Amino acid sequence: MNDISTYTDYRLLLRDFYDGSKKKNAYFSYRVFSQRAGISSKGLLYNVVTGRRRLSPSHVAGVAGAMKLNKSEFAYFEHLVAFNNARSIEEKKRYFERMNSIKVTADDPSHPHLVRKEQYRFYSQWYHAVVRSLIDLYGFYGDYEKLAQMVYPAITAAQAKRSVALLENLGFIVKKADGGYAVVDKTITTAPEVISLAIHNYHLQTSDIARKALNELPREHRNFTGVTLGISETAFALVCKEIELFRERLLALAGSDSNENDMQRVYQLNLQLFSVSHYPDARSRR
Repeated sequence: MNDISTYTDYRLLLRDFYDGSKKKNAYFSYRVFSQRAGISSKGLLYNVVTGRRRLSPSHVAGVAGAMKLNKSEFAYFEHLVAFNNARSIEEKKRYFERMNSIKVTADDPSHPHLVRKEQYRFYSQWYHAVVRSLIDLYGFYGDYEKLAQMVYPAITAAQAKRSVALLENLGFIVKKADGGYAVVDKTITTAPEVISLAIHNYHLQTSDIARKALNELPREHRNFTGVTLGISETAFALVCKEIELFRERLLALAGSDSNENDMQRVYQLNLQLFSVSHYPDARSRR
């Protein structure tokens, strides 16, 4: 089992603990694990690990005891279970923040735990990607006030400075010998549970910015279109596939853009396809 603070899915944590215990003791089983956790059902933990059941909050303390977690590890595990079991985004955000606030006391303090917090910050704040693109277009030599004013809607110089520090910590930009910064073509990978939570925040923010842009930006710097479709579930899936293919073509187009003499800006494209109707109930179909 790895440092507990590297986990964002308690099922993977339980699986790794079980596999590690099994390697040390061939007689270790889910039945033994359950007995040590004070759980009467022999197959409960197996069903939890395989995704058939959720771990109940009432079993958290017993499982933590069976795993011999210390006080800080237990606190992290408790919030981890609540994070994975949460049904709403607001709940997930609350427990994720609690997970990240805990300083786990382990023999090998987790660097990935700290990296995950920075990954979450990058994905959940819209302007970090904008700052990265601006540095790629124009370079950056330490004028945070100017950099902040180039972002739309404008951010503060302090936010710009924190954004540059975050991008550097994540390896997205590097400081050159002349003191300027250059973009590194790098992607980061993190747990899907964290990505889905951060991306939710990102879309909420960019949707608000879209409304602002519609009212404030001149037509030559915005393109808003909309269409209402009456389609089947099968057609919906095909439309989603077309949107993904379109997105890939746009990325390729941007990557091959060599018109450096043209006025260069950073643009945000939101493709929003969602249902604006419900299925008719049985009564209305009569």
